[in-house]
This record gives sequence, structure tokens and C-alpha cells, in this order.
Amino acid sequence: MELSVILSVEPSLKVHDIMLSPNNASKQAGVSRRTIMVAIESFKLKASRNNRNHWKIKPDDLRQWMDQRDTPPSRIGDTISGTSTGQVSQDLELLIQIKGLEVDLKGTQDRLDDVKEDRDHWRKQAQELARKRRWWHF
Repeated sequence: MELSVILSVEPSLKVHDIMLSPNNASKQAGVSRRTIMVAIESFKLKASRNNRNHWKIKPDDLRQWMDQRDTPPSRIGDTISGTSTGQVSQDLELLIQIKGLEVDLKGTQDRLDDVKEDRDHWRKQAQELARKRRWWHF
């Protein structure tokens, strides 16, 4: 299963800053969203609410909960939905790096657009001055 995580668009985001929604956590754990909610409500799975009152779960807390479960349905050996926990961490880190690079690229493109706009402005001003002012008299 492909790793699906909603990330904030912040270049300084680290793996420990990522928070999963119950829906994303259920996909990672291979269980239903209701199973995740029951675990949260019974205090078996650590979760917190954000300022929008949405539940958020740390990936480490999800892994710990999965390790503590008696019969996790999608667990095979030391894997989460067919992906090793080490691979999940690597995937998260790569996703964070990609998002950071996308933000950097967007910033660079914005700066380039600003420079081009300034260049065009100065070019137009120079052309107007050249037309208005003649330094030679014929």
C-alpha cells in the first residue's frame, strides 16, 4: 500500500512533526477508521485534537498501538500493511524532503517572476527616457 500522509507545506517539517488523521492512520494500520476511533476513545491509542478539534495521531504512537494489539489484521512479521516500519520512516522522510523542495522551488519561481517584472519595468522606463530626452540636437 502506498504511503499517504497529509503534510503541512513547511520546509522545516521533520518526521516527528507529522500527525496522521484517523483516516490516514487506519490506512497505515490496515484497519477501519472506526477501529482507530474506538482505540482513541478507550485511551489505547494516544491522540490529540488540533485547533480545529480534529484528531491527530503521531506515527510512533500508531506503531506502538499496533505492536500492543493482540491480532492486528494486516500485520505480517514486523510490517505495517506490507511495508516495514523502517521503510515507513524513510518514506515519510522522503515525502518531507519533496515537500520542502517544492516549497523552495515555488519560492525561487516567485523571486524569478519578481526579478523579470522589475527588469521589464526598468526597461520600459529607460525606453521612455530615451524617447523624451535627446542629448544631441539635429
